[in-house]
Amino acid sequence: MTDFAFGFESFKVENCRSKGDHNDSDWLLLTVTNGETAFPPQTKQIGGNLHAGDPPVADFFLGPFAIDESKFTTATFCVTNLVHEDDQQAKASGMSVAIFGGIVAAIGGAGTVVADDDGKIVSAIVGVVGGVIGAIGGLIGLESSDPNCDGEVFTRVLTFPAGQIAPQSIGPTTETAKSPSECGNDPHTTVTYGIRFFRHKIPQF
Repeated sequence: MTDFAFGFESFKVENCRSKGDHNDSDWLLLTVTNGETAFPPQTKQIGGNLHAGDPPVADFFLGPFAIDESKFTTATFCVTNLVHEDDQQAKASGMSVAIFGGIVAAIGGAGTVVADDDGKIVSAIVGVVGGVIGAIGGLIGLESSDPNCDGEVFTRVLTFPAGQIAPQSIGPTTETAKSPSECGNDPHTTVTYGIRFFRHKIPQF
């Protein structure tokens, strides 16, 4: 087993989910599976006052995850804006638990995660996240003059066949998700993903 951390080397907001000059409060909901193991989901606030054009958030990682490098691994990154929630931590944790349960069910249990099905697994996981976001993390309390644009900023599933997980950078790539028209343009975020060995303490922010 090797302890890994998963996260972002760089996270730069190009366009908020919130309309106009309003700020986003973005949270990372991270779920990792490794062969027969599905790790408890982890959540952390990326930034509570994010605007388009702000300097990127750097070295943002969660862990540790004790990975058996001989087994197929998935990492599901769901970023959601929760700026209008009274208890953002509770909402993020609840969404993570729902996503985790859906992922395990969608792939038939963590023990059936195998490399030769990775395309099917990615599709199933993305569907699960979309369902959770639509049910409990979408648009709430819409007002025409001040729309509440909580919800999905983006979702990305990374897969690592047996023997191929290693510290690496992935990206940069521009991520997005569909936002209600009342919220203005869809969110756009330029992200460089990172996989690192976990060394005692991951960076603190």
